Amino acid sequence: DPTRLSGQQFKLLKSFIPKAPIHFLPFRLEDFPDKTHNFDVVCSMGVLYHCKSPFVHLEQLKGALRKGGTLVLETLIIEGPINTVLVPEERYAQMRNVWCIPTVDTLCLWLKRMGLI
Repeated sequence: DPTRLSGQQFKLLKSFIPKAPIHFLPFRLEDFPDKTHNFDVVCSMGVLYHCKSPFVHLEQLKGALRKGGTLVLETLIIEGPINTVLVPEERYAQMRNVWCIPTVDTLCLWLKRMGLI
């Protein structure tokens, strides 16, 4: 996330572990070339439910990860059986741009089909 707030949050965390070989790159995932497989860890925090196509986002995340890398995925979920996805009509939690919210089992199925787990 290229916002100033994200950069400041990273600086705060980095101050606790200043010698750690971690860096903040102020770019959006969409700004990186496809399938570079450059990163040991890729974080997607609160992004998936904002994507019109969650599968495109998951594919981009996979393409950024090195083989054996770790995906940290934080997203909204709902309760319900597998293959259940909430598609809000207008707003969800006062947000206009929420496209889909899966159940945990549905999200796990998506990750499995994408080869991420």
